[in-house]
Amino acid sequence: MKTFNANRLAKPALLALGMAVSAHAVWVHYKEEYFGDDIKKCYEDLYMKLPDTLPASRTWDSLLAGSPCLERSTTKVEDCYTGIDNRNMSQQACCFIRTRGAMVLTLADSLEQMRDRYQDFNSDKENGKIVETIIIRESNYDASLFFDKSGRFWKFEVSGGFFPPSRMNEALADADSLMTFLTSKYHTPTWVAKKDKLVFAPNTDTYYANWEFPKYILYLVISSTDSMYAAKEVAMDRNLSQQYEQEMKKEGAVPQTITATPR
Repeated sequence: MKTFNANRLAKPALLALGMAVSAHAVWVHYKEEYFGDDIKKCYEDLYMKLPDTLPASRTWDSLLAGSPCLERSTTKVEDCYTGIDNRNMSQQACCFIRTRGAMVLTLADSLEQMRDRYQDFNSDKENGKIVETIIIRESNYDASLFFDKSGRFWKFEVSGGFFPPSRMNEALADADSLMTFLTSKYHTPTWVAKKDKLVFAPNTDTYYANWEFPKYILYLVISSTDSMYAAKEVAMDRNLSQQYEQEMKKEGAVPQTITATPR
């Protein structure tokens, strides 16, 4: 799961439905992400713009030209003491830093950080999901943004902490808190479960509340994983979720649940 480091914006992400523009939106760092947006745009609004590695790479290549380190491996990693600190790095980078000093070390660090960002992005793109920690009503939640095979944002989920059955009241408290938050944004739920009628089972979703919209699906469940329970909000675009379901079925895969609460 990604969290902000010290040089990222400290303001927590907020989730909201922009009814005035009739679009479900995720507010992240004062920007809006709408269903259908490309994963790169959403990723950059969450984690800031992906860096341009070309200038640093060209500088590295020009400095490296003619150096005996050029023949060293860029893939084999070794334990390298640079005279400043000790770290694992490629044989080429270690050789280059030892011969050229702190200037090259700074450049190597910059390139490493930029390439790490791209590795994170490519991993998210491959998995079709971005995960962020957010704060709603002074409580921590995990928010997941989902993307289809075309890279379009089609779904997000907000999950509270997981609790054992003996602490089910805490999962229900998270669900009530999320319902209060969502009600303030959207309106009174179309359907709300009766707590005394709820039946919980391992590895299933127990429906808690839902809201009816023509273009969007929005509901709350108590979700179970490995006999632990958590409140979870699910929101998705109806059209894009149906397309996602069709894509998964064509591939012979089992799609994620896309249906709203039965009334």
